[in-house]
This record gives sequence, C-alpha cells and structure tokens, in this order.
Amino acid sequence: MSTTQTTAFIAQHLTIEWAKPGQRARKIVRRSNLRVTGKFPSFRNNTSVHWESFNERDCVIRLDANPRIVSFKEQPATLTYFLNGKTYKHFPDLFVLGNGRAAFIEVKSHTDPDLCEAIERGDAIRPVLLMQGFDYFVVTDLEIRQEPQFSDAKILLRLGRNPVSDIRKEQLRRFFLRKPPQWRDIVSGTFGENAVFDVCRLLLEGYFSYDRRYALSATSVISTTPSASTSEENSSWL
Repeated sequence: MSTTQTTAFIAQHLTIEWAKPGQRARKIVRRSNLRVTGKFPSFRNNTSVHWESFNERDCVIRLDANPRIVSFKEQPATLTYFLNGKTYKHFPDLFVLGNGRAAFIEVKSHTDPDLCEAIERGDAIRPVLLMQGFDYFVVTDLEIRQEPQFSDAKILLRLGRNPVSDIRKEQLRRFFLRKPPQWRDIVSGTFGENAVFDVCRLLLEGYFSYDRRYALSATSVISTTPSASTSEENSSWL
C-alpha cells in the first residue's frame, strides 16, 4: 500500500459523487469487450459483488473473509479533483468500512504499467480525502495473494457459508471456554459433525479467532478472544 505523500502535488477541491443505491459509479466492462468479469457472492454484504479482473475478485475474497471488515462496495463513487490546473475524474475500485475507518481502494497488478501513475494519484488525493474522513490505498496482487492469508480466506469462505444459530454459538463458546481446542479437534468431530462448518462461519464473523499470521493447521488454537496480531495487521484492509 502506498502511504508516501509528495506535498508538492497534493490535489485541491476534491469532490465525491456517490453512486446511487444499488448502482455503481461506473459500469463494469462486459465480456463482449474482452475483459474478464464476474460476480462474487459476498456473505458480508449479503449480495453479489461485481469484479472486472481476477485481482479485484481475489481482493474481494480477502475482504469478505476479514472479520474486521464491516462492508464494502464496488465502483462506489466518482472522485473529481483538481491538480496542476487540470480537472481529473477517478473511479476507485472499492469502498471499504472496517477497523473504525472508511477507505477507497484501487486494485492493481504489480506488473501493471499504470501502477506508478496510480500510486502518484493516490499520494495526491489521499491528504484531501483524509480531511474529509476517508483514507485511500493502492493494493497489488502481491499483497492480495499473500500467504497463508489468501488460502485461509478461501477455505473459510468455502466452508463457512451457512449461518449458525445463537444456541449453537453459545454451545460452542462454552465448550471452548473450558479449553480452547485445536483445529484438529474441530475436524475430528469432537464438537459435532457440522463443527467445521459452524466454526468457519464464526471465524468469519469474528466470534471466534485464531492467529491469522500463520496458516490454519492441525495445531491452530481456536479462541473465544481476539487473536494476537501485529499493528500492521490491525491496520490492514486485507
């Protein structure tokens, strides 16, 4: 993510025009235009999220699996700003709420020839957005597909699709309070044949946790309290 600021090139008079409810600020390019597009069934938003590159799709996967994220929206707004005497329009890929913050996110490949330009634009508009209560980040495929977080995200989303009843939540919570189980205890059926699905869902919701700095494995401890994490992870949108 880019956080470097070049104060000599800070944008001025930035305005945000939000997309209407149920709509996007810019139409997703269709397959007929030779762009890879699709929809992702987001449990966190309870709706399908449109994407127009595999990088965007995988970013959505990371966001959907992150219990610190409240919600996110694709093509959320049009940013109009003035820089060096010229007017520019920018359509960020995503708008994310979480960690007590709100941010626009632009997704790029680390090999994209426009990456440097995107970072420079972010450096120019971020200070102005911060004054309006929003942050701005450019994220690349290298960050999005960082392991083991990316693989774990796909596992949790694949297995944790179904909601868990309040009674079942409380039952598992009491079991885990006695002695926090390891992942192999969950998989073995110690807590019921559907425990894997239930625990994955509750990990997605943040009701349970494990140390996400490391891959979900047989010895991963499932806890009823927030996992230990670095300050960098706490500030990350992924």
